[in-house]
Amino acid sequence: MQAEHPSREELLAQVAALNQELEAANEEKADLEVLLETITEHSTELENQLHQKHKDLLNYIQQVEQFTVAAAAVENDTFQPESLRNTAARTDELGHLARMFRQMVHTVKTREYELETSLRRYSQALGELARNLTEDLETALKQCMRAASRTLGVERVSVWLYNPEQTQIECLCLYERSRDRTSKGTVLTVTDFPNYFRTLSTQRLIAAHDAHTDPATREFSEVYLTPLGITSMLEVPIRIGGRVVGVVCHEHVGQSREWQLEEQIFAGSIGDFVALSLETHRLAEAKGQLEAVLDAVPGSIAWIRSDGVYIGVNQRMATSFNLTPAAFEGQQIGWLRGRTPLTDFVRQFLTSPEDVASQVVPVDAEEYRRYYLVIAQKYQQGTATVSVGIDITEQKQAEEALRQSEVRNRAFLDAIPDVMFRISRNGTYLDYKADRAGDLPIDPATVLGKTIYEVLPADVAQQRMYYVQQALQTGEMQEFTYQLPSTQGALRDYEARLVVSGEDEVLAIVRDITERQAALRERQQAEAALRQSEATNRALIAAIPDLLLRVSGDGTYIDNAIGANRLKQFLGGTTFLAGTSVYDSLPAAQAEQRMQYIRQALQTGELQVYEHQLMLNGQAIDEEVRIVVTAPDEVLIIVRDITKQQAALRERQRAEDALRMANEELERRVEERTAELRLEKERSEQLLLNVLPKSIAERLKESKHAPAEHFEEATILFADIVGFTALSTRMDPLKLVNLLNQIFSAFDHLAEKYDLEKIKTIGDAYMVVGGLPVLRPDHAEAIANMALEMQTCMPNFRNGAGESFQIRIGINTGPVIAGVIGIKKFIYDLWGDAVNIASRMESHGNPGTIQVTNATYERLKDQYVFQKRGTIAVKGRGNMTTYWLLGKA
Repeated sequence: MQAEHPSREELLAQVAALNQELEAANEEKADLEVLLETITEHSTELENQLHQKHKDLLNYIQQVEQFTVAAAAVENDTFQPESLRNTAARTDELGHLARMFRQMVHTVKTREYELETSLRRYSQALGELARNLTEDLETALKQCMRAASRTLGVERVSVWLYNPEQTQIECLCLYERSRDRTSKGTVLTVTDFPNYFRTLSTQRLIAAHDAHTDPATREFSEVYLTPLGITSMLEVPIRIGGRVVGVVCHEHVGQSREWQLEEQIFAGSIGDFVALSLETHRLAEAKGQLEAVLDAVPGSIAWIRSDGVYIGVNQRMATSFNLTPAAFEGQQIGWLRGRTPLTDFVRQFLTSPEDVASQVVPVDAEEYRRYYLVIAQKYQQGTATVSVGIDITEQKQAEEALRQSEVRNRAFLDAIPDVMFRISRNGTYLDYKADRAGDLPIDPATVLGKTIYEVLPADVAQQRMYYVQQALQTGEMQEFTYQLPSTQGALRDYEARLVVSGEDEVLAIVRDITERQAALRERQQAEAALRQSEATNRALIAAIPDLLLRVSGDGTYIDNAIGANRLKQFLGGTTFLAGTSVYDSLPAAQAEQRMQYIRQALQTGELQVYEHQLMLNGQAIDEEVRIVVTAPDEVLIIVRDITKQQAALRERQRAEDALRMANEELERRVEERTAELRLEKERSEQLLLNVLPKSIAERLKESKHAPAEHFEEATILFADIVGFTALSTRMDPLKLVNLLNQIFSAFDHLAEKYDLEKIKTIGDAYMVVGGLPVLRPDHAEAIANMALEMQTCMPNFRNGAGESFQIRIGINTGPVIAGVIGIKKFIYDLWGDAVNIASRMESHGNPGTIQVTNATYERLKDQYVFQKRGTIAVKGRGNMTTYWLLGKA
């Protein structure tokens, strides 16, 4: 079975998807580079700030030392300004000030040493994290938390991430230094701690020296800080692409702690490393997905710069040349095989203004030529090109074989001198083939659309309808003959064969057998005359044989034979037989065979007949031998030459066998083709029914168009999945489409259950209508039932975070216009103000609710439970009174 290759449109879609994946990967790579630069800048900023502090401290120390010298001079009376000479109290004060300055110098030097030690420790920790950066997210986070806990000397470090809706954060990993263990799973909601999350989104970080009193963190005092003994918190937001996606929490246990500036900068670097780890993990996943997509593409893929140099190739292409993908990087196209039609196509495309091009390119392999469908598309503003090559050799060969087969089949059918009709179950002529119709009593071109009863005489029509029904019921071929007058008025004989060619139609093959029937009647008449004269002529025919021989019971010839010429031929010129034996004139095996029949004839008294073959002068002669008893110990042997008759018989048998085999092959091919046509028809009709309502599809098949219709009243439902657009930006495309397909398939089952007409889906929106194209009085009730059951089934579906979906539903009742638009890709659609209002009911509704208009409410108020919403402003309609549908009464 030949593999099915993707179409050009599918390949173009795959190429576009690959380009998007590449551009996304490049963007992520750029984000990572920016993040690394940010971390480097933070480290540099920390070093610069510490260096500046060091310089300021040195200047301050110099000033203090100068003042200390001055103070000492004052004490020793070597420095006595005029204002202080006679003031002893001032001298004591300056001595005290000098001692205080010396203590301050000692404190500053100690602080300088601590800063230098911290700088080395922080630089060492950040350098180690940079060297050990890994794609494994769990390992990377543990490394970051251990480094932060050890370096800052805090008990607990944890990483928290927002959910997609930014309504809560979940602990991805918590490290406890005293126990050297990690855990996860705690969830905090934004609504429970609003001040904390608001501050987190607006501040660079939160340095809560006293976490119980700090405005940003005191919300945690009872439920979190006190039970765990936490006194100080240093919270660093995790930012990716300018957006806060989580937080790194540094929690100190024991006496409250004043967070130094260098500690805050280091914590910020830890937050950047966590963001880098998250992005690295996401990039690794995206890379794995991209590699899986590239390996799944059924063809060779190459990325080429505008100057014709390979950027890279996929594994499939590299394997086809017994090389690795790395071997192609930096090479010019054609580096392996020189100039070929493939390289010419790529070079022309690189220099052309086109963005997309495709071409079937022949490639000469070692033993034979292969064909590839090559599709190329430019990306990155035309500076690079991605090309996909699909081997379509087998497809090309199959197409050529199919074309030749169709030509042979058409020639074979054209050579058949029969008329063929397609007839429906009710006897209507659907189509015909009559290239060599002959002298038919009717013109095939005039019968299309008519029934058998309108074309044929009543008795013949009744006979044909009987066999049509028999063929459709049993599935077996039906064969019958009949007579009709020709255009000249003479009766002619016809043979009809009926085979099933569809669920409700047959193929009738009509053949003029007038001459064959005439010959058959003549032969029957001749056989009858022969039977009448056979009794009279049998003795005469038997008495005029080619050779007569009288033989005794022991096989001795009693006298010479009658039929001397035949005997001479047999005996090589002599005619003398009397007194010789059968064994003298025949080969041993045939002589023994003849003696057996002689003894059988003498024993039973009955005529013995058999045939044998002799070789005379190198030529095989067929003979018929008849043995008749003429005396108690004597028989008469009658030998007749039947060589020509046997040859004719064998030739006739061969001709009949060939004709039979040809007929069987023709019938087999007709049956196979009929089955294929029936299957294709079934597929086409099913596909049409999947697109259009059955009544509209039937009208389109009959009239080729379906005019728009006005319906006085119908009920329209619009539904939209809440939050699905935001989910699509975060969820894997294949998983997203599969989830949407599951939800809409459940809606389709509900539409079938309540006999409603699904109109279309647009993105994550769903539209269904009741009351058309087939009118029904309970269309509003059916729509209401489906809406309620749609709400019931939504909890069965979950997003990537395990949460269920909500839908927003709007319903309106009113007049509409419905019909099919366009000449390709038909769609059955609705128009009118009632449709627009139904859409507004959905878009102006609330998640998880069903909003209906007053028109729908008036139809359903006695059977269902409603809650009046009141008057709302509706775009394009002004103020309207609407209701919430809550359930059945």
